[in-house]
Amino acid sequence: MSKIFGAGRYDKKFDYRTKKEIKKRQFVKIKQALNHAYKNSKFYRNLYRKNSITPKDIKNLEDFKNIPVVSRRDLYDYNWEIPAVSKNKWIDISVTSGTTRKPTFIPYTRGDLSRMAKITSILHNIAGIKRGDIVQITYPLGTGMWVAGFHNWLGLYNNNICSLRFGPGFTESQLNNALTLGSSVFLGSPSFMARLKAFADSRREFRNFKPRLICVCGQNIVNSDFTCNKLGRQLKKLWRGTVIKPVYGASEGPICGTVCDKGVGYHIPGEFFYLEILDKDNRNLEEGKKGRLVITSLGTEAFPLIRYAIGDISFLMKGRCSCGWSSARMGPISTRIDELLKFKGLLINPYEISETVSGLEGINNYYLQAFNDTDLMDKLRIIIAVEDKKSKNEKERVGSLVRKTIKSKFRINTEILIESREAVNKKIFFTEKGESRRKPVRFFDIRKKRR
Repeated sequence: MSKIFGAGRYDKKFDYRTKKEIKKRQFVKIKQALNHAYKNSKFYRNLYRKNSITPKDIKNLEDFKNIPVVSRRDLYDYNWEIPAVSKNKWIDISVTSGTTRKPTFIPYTRGDLSRMAKITSILHNIAGIKRGDIVQITYPLGTGMWVAGFHNWLGLYNNNICSLRFGPGFTESQLNNALTLGSSVFLGSPSFMARLKAFADSRREFRNFKPRLICVCGQNIVNSDFTCNKLGRQLKKLWRGTVIKPVYGASEGPICGTVCDKGVGYHIPGEFFYLEILDKDNRNLEEGKKGRLVITSLGTEAFPLIRYAIGDISFLMKGRCSCGWSSARMGPISTRIDELLKFKGLLINPYEISETVSGLEGINNYYLQAFNDTDLMDKLRIIIAVEDKKSKNEKERVGSLVRKTIKSKFRINTEILIESREAVNKKIFFTEKGESRRKPVRFFDIRKKRR
């Protein structure tokens, strides 16, 4: 059977070699990426000339640390100066979700799609998806949202694994199709998979349906040590007996990774990505230290990403995985750089606050809102919906509990508002235009930027 876009084989031994051998091979690919970008991309050529750097100056990985870091803002501001091939070689375009700023358009060549098929083929092997499975893809497949649906399909096709490209929503149809086809694997967001199971349990004909594997992306379901957080525990309880595996993905690159059966660390294919973790001064951090995730895409043609600070906070796992994987393993994403809150000189992760609030009794739903006071100092407001059966005094006590818990744990004062469940759910699940969000949003940043 011919492979789509000529994807075919990849080096199955690459990620299981010694770390020294992997670094050596990665540096060869880094040099190729630097030469390609310098020669063909206006953005990179100008950036390196401005910093008096040429690819010839980079003789080892230590020299590579002198290459300027590229930001998310650079991708937006210089979107059309980054491409390194002419438009007549483009074969596909994806659009980043634009959850933190305006979207970025990313073109792909035939070779880029072949590369992506290889990457997702590797990840499907790691996750345990195999020939004979029927894989139901519930990610959006349109280029205007996620690239996850399309790229997962590429990998499945490349591995000769059958898939149903259904997209999100339509829970009853999803389950009818799954029963008819005997779908054994689901790919989707955690919130949709929870909603799907809740619907299945409400209908007798669907109650016993149970796929053997569910891979979820778009919302974090694990703590920093890869034990399940509240959402992860909820999913495991709902889908008792089904293996649930978290997947990391970002549209830029696009970079993705998943866990093996040992369940510790997102495995990132080293043949296609070189990862670094940097501190706020762009200094490299050792394994286990949390900082800014910086990626270099290896083998990309149309839209090179070299030392790109993707905006996520994470860390690299130490050593080799017990499964034998020696390439980079990444920890869960704790937050994005531009979402950190600063209180009296301390940086606070809003998602750690969110996890704390979600674990308190009596709260039906909630969201966080960052704002500035008149002096442009960061402030935090927590809007909660309390269980309907509680009295006004009981609701006020829940609000007081939230305030005291956050102050005790994070040493910050917060403003607590109590609203109806309908109002809170509307904010979380729907945009201001009334359109359904692709995933729930519980953090809203309305801070004014300091000049």
